[in-house]
Amino acid sequence: MKINHNDIMIIEHAKRILNIYDTKENLIYSLYDGKISDFISELPDYFARCHQSFVVNMNYIKSIQKSEIILNNGREIPVSFRYGKTVHDNYMEFLKNII
Repeated sequence: MKINHNDIMIIEHAKRILNIYDTKENLIYSLYDGKISDFISELPDYFARCHQSFVVNMNYIKSIQKSEIILNNGREIPVSFRYGKTVHDNYMEFLKNII
């Protein structure tokens, strides 16, 4: 299945299932036993891993804080200590490139 990257807002790994959600949080694809680490290498630079279980499309970030990301639709996504600095740095670089 071919998915337009711009249509992806969140990638979530839960209970051994990789779920991909669109901008309205509709489930558009599920993969049993899928791994985020395998999938993320295929994504453009505007995707950021912020947690062991989450990858977000930075085009849909409203704000980013130390422990969470707020998306444009109000959804809160956790940011883990492990990925915190990297996701923050990547988002700051992303903002520089779009301004």
